[in-house]
Amino acid sequence: RLKVVFMDHQKDYNVYIEKIWDLLNKIAENDQYFLCIKQSTREGKDYHSKAFRTKYGNANNVEFVGNENHSPKLIQWADCVINFGSSIGMEVLLQNKPLINPYYLHSNETIFEKFNAALNAANEDEVINYLKQIATGFPEEISEDCKNNIYKEIIYGGKDENNVLQYYYDNITANYLNY
Repeated sequence: RLKVVFMDHQKDYNVYIEKIWDLLNKIAENDQYFLCIKQSTREGKDYHSKAFRTKYGNANNVEFVGNENHSPKLIQWADCVINFGSSIGMEVLLQNKPLINPYYLHSNETIFEKFNAALNAANEDEVINYLKQIATGFPEEISEDCKNNIYKEIIYGGKDENNVLQYYYDNITANYLNY
């Protein structure tokens, strides 16, 4: 089975909750996928569907996990991750895992679309097509240039790859010595 982690996002950030549950239902209905739904790390910000939990609570291909499951470890375990609008997507890229960004599930523009640093999906069918590609071992690749551009923006503060801690240390010590 293809191990798919869905990173639950905060309901307050302009998400289309019904579309999210439609997508999760579509994935969970297929026994070729093992769907792990990781709840939002911020308490009280996730969204729950009692009907979805009732339908899939005893399924052998759906699991709900909370904060006791460390996100980087889940990503390491997964074959791919579905995530939108959360910085955990950076961890997915750094672990070189396929990152599916279903941007149609919200009304925000995220950095993943801006830098084309994910498998951006405009609808449910595109998400399922990406899952099929990943399952067959021939996923569409996220270009290294796109990954490097998002790293430059998010990790390196707009500069080329550098040692961020050394940069801060140098600036702090230089300013301290000038006092």
